[in-house]
Formats: sequence, C-alpha cells, structure tokens
Amino acid sequence: MGTSVEVELSGARAVWFRMPATTQDPHRSTTGTDTMGVSFTGHRGAVVERPSGRRDRLEVRRNALFVTCGEPFDWVHVGEPYEGVEFEISDALTAEIAEATGIAPTATGGGGVLDPDPVFWAAAVRLRQHATGARLLGDLEGDDLVRGALMHVACERYGGRPPRRNARPLDGRRLGRIVEHVDAHLSERLSVSDLAETASISISHFHEAFRSATGLTPHEFVTARRVERARRLLAYGLTREQAARAVGYTAGHAFRRALSRYGG
Repeated sequence: MGTSVEVELSGARAVWFRMPATTQDPHRSTTGTDTMGVSFTGHRGAVVERPSGRRDRLEVRRNALFVTCGEPFDWVHVGEPYEGVEFEISDALTAEIAEATGIAPTATGGGGVLDPDPVFWAAAVRLRQHATGARLLGDLEGDDLVRGALMHVACERYGGRPPRRNARPLDGRRLGRIVEHVDAHLSERLSVSDLAETASISISHFHEAFRSATGLTPHEFVTARRVERARRLLAYGLTREQAARAVGYTAGHAFRRALSRYGG
C-alpha cells in the first residue's frame, strides 16, 4: 500500500503521494484531469492507460513536470517505487491564470511529460514539506504557492505574459474592510480569494495591490494579525494552547515560529 496526503487549496487540490512499484493492474493509481505535477522519481518504460483503453509508454525524467488536460489516466506499470506531487486545478483557477497571463484556457493542449522546471519543483517540494509535517503551510501561503507556480508555467511554457507589476495600492476603505474580515475570522481558514472578494478586486490584481499598500504579502499580514491576537490572549492569562487554537493554530512548531518571527 502507498501513502498519500491531500491538501485543499483555493482553486486547487494538491496530493503528495509515495507508492510502491506498480506491476499489476489492481494496484494502479490514477492521475486526474486538469492536473500539473512533479515526479520526484524517474521512470523508464512506465505504462499509462487512457479511459478509451489505449495504453502509452512514457519516459519520465526525475523531477519532470507533467501536465494532463481533459483526460485522466491510470498508471498500470511503474517498475520502481515512485513519489510525486499533483495539483488538480479547478476551471475557475485555470480561467484566472489565463486572464492574468493573456493565454487561452486551452493553451496547454493535451499535456504531456515536460522537462523539469525549478520553480514548479520548488512549489512541489514545499507542498511535500507540509504533507509530511516537516514544515506546515499557512492557509494563504498555500494559495500563493499554487498561483505563483501556475503563473510561472503559463508564462514560461505556454507563451503567457507576466502580469504587470504596477498595480495601484489598495485604498484605506478597502484595507479597512480586509482588516475587519481577517480579525473576524482569525480562527478559521482564510484564502486569497476571500480577501480579494472582500476588497472587491480581482484575484489576479489583489496580491500586488495589497503588497503595494502594506509592504506585506497577504500571508504575512494574516500571520501578523494572528500573532497580535495571540499575544493579547497570552497577556490575559490564556495558555499557549488556548491562544493558539483561538487564532487557528495548534500549539506546535508553526505557532512558536510565528510568535518568534513576528515579535511574540
């Protein structure tokens, strides 16, 4: 039996997996539609099966980027244990990236196994750290991670243009709404799409406009607000465990690191 961990992100579902060699059909694994991923292990002569029943042989380099569009497939023969990360991309996020980079949503065609990409590989490694418990992702950090990696692939592999970096800073009224929203939901999972909707601005422009206004990424800002609330709760006599839970953490390494980094 293999091991897999799913991580829900805004607009995507990420899966880290570690599987034994697959040499018999009952032990196959599936890669879904509209997926981008990284294979941390290389394979010579891996066999995949399409829904039509057609089987193809793939040569997969270590750390290769792979893309599927519109058609899932099963891995029916992989001669060695394998490990990787897959991001299943929603239609809404695909459309968002296409709009931001000026490519057609169908520009990636039928997908395939591509050369290794260091930016996407780094995103996959960061997701693996989270899935294995080595270094947890903050909620907005995960959203930024997947959007940045997809934006990079759209520009570098499919001819997109990088988004303009001269977004106007958010005004005080919009920032005020964001602060109220964040402070009211510190114990819950927040996402970039939540904050962009609160500010009435498109997600594709939100990140740069927010950073222009505050000097912080959305993830850094939310973490700072959580730490500020936690410090007040600790001063009121709550235990570290109680304060952590009140702002959406467990009282583990991630909470200690946030307290240290943001002056707790």
